[in-house]
Amino acid sequence: MPDRVSMCDKVKAICFCDIPVNDFGIHMSKYSKFGLSFRKEFLIERRANPVFYVATDSRPPTPPIVKTIASNGDWFEKEIKNFLMLLSKIMGPGSDETVYKNIFANFGEFNWFFGNHILPFLKPFECNKSDTDEENYYMEREWRVLGFVKFALEDVSRIILPKSCIRRFREDIPDYYGQITFADEYSIQ
Repeated sequence: MPDRVSMCDKVKAICFCDIPVNDFGIHMSKYSKFGLSFRKEFLIERRANPVFYVATDSRPPTPPIVKTIASNGDWFEKEIKNFLMLLSKIMGPGSDETVYKNIFANFGEFNWFFGNHILPFLKPFECNKSDTDEENYYMEREWRVLGFVKFALEDVSRIILPKSCIRRFREDIPDYYGQITFADEYSIQ
């Protein structure tokens, strides 16, 4: 079976973070001091949905549901595999690779739903990582839109950039009248 990441990598999506302004510092320390902000309503109109976080290092459901699985991530992956194997029995014999290709190629509406509305919105994470760890994504409160988001300058509600870039920004984009936030004003607390 393809791993968790590669299944989602086949779907084109754009990701957004629902970050309170006071939390900008920790996110800028991981990514960049530049950003665009859109109103949540704007993104929801474009089919944005929050991701479903799967804590891979938490404990799985209590026995007798799960007796031998060590972590929630292992359990979750096992159950997705079991589900796909059940579908493979319906599809008929073949190698794992052939069976999975047949499932995802021949299940029509279900395939479209599972492949576009379930798997792309699953996000495994390790809950024991510190907030400042570069691999701690949980605090991002991520939302995703499948495909692309077209927008005009007036759709941007906030621009985030270092104060040293404001003159160039104003020269290059004189028609922007939304909010500007200087990244320099936020630091990790």
